[in-house]
Amino acid sequence: SGRTDRARRPAPALAQRWVPMPPARGTVIDYPTARALRDLCVRQAWYAVNSAGGYDDDAEEDLEALDSIVDRLSHLSVRALEHARELARSCAWRATLQRVEEGSLGDGFVPQASPYESSSHAGQAAEAAKSVHRRFAPSNEELYQLANAAAWYTANQRSGYHGDAASDIVAMSRAFDRLYRVPRPKWAGVNLGGWLILERGPSSPFYESNGIPGDTGEWDATLSLCSSHGAERARNVIAYHRRRHVTELDFAEIVARGFNAVRIPFGYWIVTGATAGDPYVGPSMELLDKAVQWAGQHGLQVLLDLHGNPGGETEDKPCGRSSESWCFEDWRRDEALEILSVVAERYKDETHVAGVQVCNEPSRSRIEPVDLMGHYRAAVAAVRAGGMRPDMVAVVCPCHYIGL
Repeated sequence: SGRTDRARRPAPALAQRWVPMPPARGTVIDYPTARALRDLCVRQAWYAVNSAGGYDDDAEEDLEALDSIVDRLSHLSVRALEHARELARSCAWRATLQRVEEGSLGDGFVPQASPYESSSHAGQAAEAAKSVHRRFAPSNEELYQLANAAAWYTANQRSGYHGDAASDIVAMSRAFDRLYRVPRPKWAGVNLGGWLILERGPSSPFYESNGIPGDTGEWDATLSLCSSHGAERARNVIAYHRRRHVTELDFAEIVARGFNAVRIPFGYWIVTGATAGDPYVGPSMELLDKAVQWAGQHGLQVLLDLHGNPGGETEDKPCGRSSESWCFEDWRRDEALEILSVVAERYKDETHVAGVQVCNEPSRSRIEPVDLMGHYRAAVAAVRAGGMRPDMVAVVCPCHYIGL
């Protein structure tokens, strides 16, 4: 990487590139409205299955929640709101009544709350849903898919079909994303490893030319350079590598080879410099700025990857340091959230920045899933608070557990 004497290939005529432009709304719904519509579909679905299953108290809570959700949609026209409610209602009862008919939900009797007289009328609910879908949003298939997936998720969950319910909630989440997110081409990208966080594989020439032994991350590589070259020269050597390992010519070649996106892994020290006595060299935000700039100039989408978190997110080397004694408490998560906020604030107006990855490969064996999910919720909130909109920027939260 960074070599300037390579032959450059012309860009293929059919290479799919995403050129930054103001987001076109079209049939895409704004995020608050999309959330309210999702909540409407989910609550309506729970009301149907709770009514059918005899969970009267839960059904009453669902009705109260529906009133609050309808208030959040009061900015819609009366006709549009009624169509949305009818869509959610008909999808919900179609799934619920089918499970009642099969005998897997309730006691075999159609609840009084049902707008249909018997379970055989589930087909009517399906036809009503299709009719409402065409009237409310003829070109927005995702709205119908969202209501349908929410209905089947709740019906399957209450009926004990947990495997099907898991698939349904994935379908619901994907439909929800498509409902509000500005359309982009599917990422077909290149990972720019070994540049803003050292790894022996992608930056092996650097390791070999400087006599760096082993492969345990940038922490040990930096200490090795300081030992063999002295601290000042070590800083200069690392700075030179960062200037030369990836250049604008590489971005041009990525496009020429038919790709439309780049993933840019970086250590936290690129943003803030080393903290807590870590030996890393930084900051080097000007290089991250250049990377985002070059990507925009060449029509590439960008995924910014906080690959090395403060304190590390794992005991393994990809985070910057291999440490057998690492534990979850070593991950300086509050500091990580501050860095994510800085990154979000800095690049929030760069429309080709399509994603932020909050960490790389969190420890498989030393982090409880509930703790990791807690950090992920806080990380998403930090990115959003920094100004990156959910309809424009995906927040990537890796799942690195064995068997998942």
